[in-house]
Amino acid sequence: MDMNMTPAMYTDLASRTDTDSFSIDRVPFSTVLFAVEDVLAAAKAIDAIKKSIFYRRDTQLPQYPERTSIEGSPYEDADIESVNSHLFHAALGFITEGAEFLDLVMQQACGGLDDPRQLPLELGDMAWYTAQAVKALEVSHETVWEMNIEKLRRRFPDGFSYEAANTRDVHAEEQGLTVRKMSAGSVGGDSGGAPY
Repeated sequence: MDMNMTPAMYTDLASRTDTDSFSIDRVPFSTVLFAVEDVLAAAKAIDAIKKSIFYRRDTQLPQYPERTSIEGSPYEDADIESVNSHLFHAALGFITEGAEFLDLVMQQACGGLDDPRQLPLELGDMAWYTAQAVKALEVSHETVWEMNIEKLRRRFPDGFSYEAANTRDVHAEEQGLTVRKMSAGSVGGDSGGAPY
């Protein structure tokens, strides 16, 4: 898996496993709406936490009066300080920026956006958080793209199909994928051969 992947190559290869299906009628609109509202509310809470931790901004932190203990949480033993701060920042940022992107898409569904630059700008914010994550993981964007394309190739060897999407074997998809760390001071660029 040495492809010397460019952004254009990644977009083209990833598109081979995309679906043209949009079966919104399979889910009641109220379910979609309520789930979107829940996600946006949770992202607002995460955004306040992110801004307090990383920007030292005084924010109104979310309160959880109904939850008096972390006992029973799958993360009750988590040591956040042991995680690379760039990786944690990226994880929180993916949530907040993804929610902002979702909010803009919902605004578009309600009649349009005031500024057509808003969606690409949010994608840029997500790209910034991706850069933080690849830096923290000491991998290149190209390595991430190549691993993703290889995983998708295993999942959809003949392109997207509903059967393959619904009968995934995550272990088989990920078996044999390896992460190539960047050399010290490297800013990206793996060398290699041709894509599939």
